[in-house]
Amino acid sequence: MWNVFTACFTVGFVAFTWMTELYLWGPGAVWQVVPRLLIAAVAAGLIALGNYMPRIRQNYTMGAKTPWALADEHCWQRTQRMAGIVFILGGVMLLASILEDLLLGTGVLVYVFLALLLGGIAWVYLYSWLVYIRGGALFCRAGAAFSASLPPARITPAKSGTITASRPAGGKA
Repeated sequence: MWNVFTACFTVGFVAFTWMTELYLWGPGAVWQVVPRLLIAAVAAGLIALGNYMPRIRQNYTMGAKTPWALADEHCWQRTQRMAGIVFILGGVMLLASILEDLLLGTGVLVYVFLALLLGGIAWVYLYSWLVYIRGGALFCRAGAAFSASLPPARITPAKSGTITASRPAGGKA
């Protein structure tokens, strides 16, 4: 799988450099096609990445790495799921804006691209913070009520020197 990824990545970057040279020094008709092809490639990449994002485990290399998502596993999972949804919707909207630009020729493609990119990043960052401050119960009142009804966890050292958390039997703190 890694070899397929590196091959596609390399071919993509070679095509990107050739397209930019063709755009700069090629015939005038190419100037209408190359930006749409590049944005279509970015849209396809966003859809593919959005499909993969919910499966990313907590790490410091890949994913929507907000400080809150890195601090909490549940926040990480919810943030990656939301980022996946945002990336897929952004990719589909970019493809739709390419079709709109081809059919109507309004010329708003770059503005749509920038608005989707910046708006999506801002929403994922804000969502991650909201999940973190709500303790993972954002949009889920039942989860918050259930967590509040549990007695507080006691942290005790285990025999092996690690720290474990446990709840007392009978629901008393």
